[in-house]
Amino acid sequence: DQKVRRVFEENGTELHMVFQLYSEIEATGKATQKVNTMSKTEFMMLLAHCDMIDGEFTEAAAHELFEGIQCGVYGVDMEQGLHVNELAYSEFLDGLVAVTAFKLPDPFRPFHERVAALIVEIFTRLRKYWSRNRISQRVDELLNVLQKKLR
Repeated sequence: DQKVRRVFEENGTELHMVFQLYSEIEATGKATQKVNTMSKTEFMMLLAHCDMIDGEFTEAAAHELFEGIQCGVYGVDMEQGLHVNELAYSEFLDGLVAVTAFKLPDPFRPFHERVAALIVEIFTRLRKYWSRNRISQRVDELLNVLQKKLR
C-alpha cells in the first residue's frame, strides 16, 4: 500500500534508529555491537518496552506474529524445519504492519492512519522507557530524535 509506505518514509529516520538500537541489544539489555538484523528476543524486547504485550496481544501471539513474518518471507511452514530467527529492516516494518492489524483493528479507520498512530505510540513509549534507562550514546541520540519528532 502506497500510503503505508509513505508513513514509513515520513518516519524512516526514527524507525531506522529504533531498529538499529534493538538490533544491537543482547540478552543483557546493553547495546553493544553493530548488526543488520533484529533477533526474535530483540523484537520481543521492543514490544515489551512499548507495553504492547497485554491480555489481547499476548507474548504467545507476538511469537506467532514473528514466525508469521518469517513464513511470509521464506514461503514455508516453520514446522518444516526452516527457522530463521532474525528480521531484516524490511521484515521489521512488516512486523509493525502486523502489530498494527492486531492492536488497532478498527475497520472504519484507514489502515495507513492506524500504522501512523501505532508508530507515534511506539515512539512515545520508547521515549518514556529510554528516558529512564540511558545506557549508551545511541540511546541518547534516539531520545533526541524522538523528542523532536513528538513535538
